[in-house]
Amino acid sequence: MNSILHGWGPPAQLGYVVPDVESAVGQWVEGMGVGPWYVLPDFRPDRATVRGMPSRQLVRLAIAYCGNLQFELCQPLDQEPGLWREFLERRPEGGLQHLAWFHEDYDRAITEAAGAGWVLAQEGLLGGERVSYYEAPVVTHPGTVVEVVDLTPRRRKLFEMVKAAAENWNGAEEPVHHL
Repeated sequence: MNSILHGWGPPAQLGYVVPDVESAVGQWVEGMGVGPWYVLPDFRPDRATVRGMPSRQLVRLAIAYCGNLQFELCQPLDQEPGLWREFLERRPEGGLQHLAWFHEDYDRAITEAAGAGWVLAQEGLLGGERVSYYEAPVVTHPGTVVEVVDLTPRRRKLFEMVKAAAENWNGAEEPVHHL
């Protein structure tokens, strides 16, 4: 069976929901040697909906690269509705929650996702930039969703900076940076 995901190529990001970003960063650095990590300050999306209902969820994020693959850690910080919160309620220890693809033609990608029967579960503006989360039309791996990220020039510049830092990181110096 072929899907839109085959046409999109390999995922650009593995997204983990965690109960504590700082602790998870330490585990990734010590246990896997992945870093350095860039922690985004706690924020609320500019606009967000979860299954069509407004949400103002507060979240803490961290990103790092290993080769061409980005890792994201997501920690929900309040009780607002959201896919991250739902995942953590089912799996309090956290785990892999989403696979993300970065698209320069975001509108085409979300049209393809909807046309393939993927169900829009969450969308919003983060720092003025669009993201969408889709649930598979046939649930084969409960809890794992697909994220579509609008790869804007600003977002690309941030990701390239984080990737370059990983390529030049010696594994010990400054494992955590706060943005």
